[in-house]
Amino acid sequence: MRRAALVFLTVLGLAAEEPLHEMGPFPTREMFPLYLPTLAYQPVDPVPLGRGHWRWALNWMEANTFQFSDILAQESAMKDATGRLIITRAFVQANLAKWKDVPVLYFFDEEIARFELQGRFGLSDNTDLWFFLPVQNHTGGFLDPLIEGFHKLGFEQFGRDRVLQNQVTLVVAQYGKLVFYNDQRILGYWQSGYLHPRPYQEFDRPSLQHDLGVYWHWTPHTTLTFHYLNNITHNGNTADMGLGASLTAHF
Repeated sequence: MRRAALVFLTVLGLAAEEPLHEMGPFPTREMFPLYLPTLAYQPVDPVPLGRGHWRWALNWMEANTFQFSDILAQESAMKDATGRLIITRAFVQANLAKWKDVPVLYFFDEEIARFELQGRFGLSDNTDLWFFLPVQNHTGGFLDPLIEGFHKLGFEQFGRDRVLQNQVTLVVAQYGKLVFYNDQRILGYWQSGYLHPRPYQEFDRPSLQHDLGVYWHWTPHTTLTFHYLNNITHNGNTADMGLGASLTAHF
């Protein structure tokens, strides 16, 4: 007991020599792809760094999105050798006449990887200067197999196990006309995400998400952050799952 107490007090003494940095809340972002490009408010640590101090952070977020109009659940598409559905331009164009009365029809299956360099500098004891350099890629990603495995535990999401894994397919049609189609990687996808209510979609509805994570003070001046986000409300208007990591240096 004495030895354990001595070790504990020693650790406390070492920790006291170099105080840990208060990281504050993680800068969580809305995960729906039409919201990611916008400059929506993010919570940050409100405590100023102090005159002359810098903080640099490199953030990564990989968000998987699989959402589609309810009317597509009634359709049958082409299948590959494994029986999975393939949404192609030819399939969409062949069925446009049936959807001529639908104001907006959509199919999103992709992952968005957002890389962001953040800089923060203390201009004075009470004022900080911020800047952000974001890079955003739309790809097929790698999370589909992991998400399908999770859903097999009893959290089923209709249609996810019927489409190709790690693909990019983006479709938007209005009143029987194809207005956007893409199945190739996109580097940079700018579009307003603040939409009005429309039939056959739920983009305007609120969503409740959770963000669970841990800060690891790797060194006295370096902090690693890992976090996991997911949607709770399942309104069909946000990404299904996201994994994030950040590396922050203090000096």
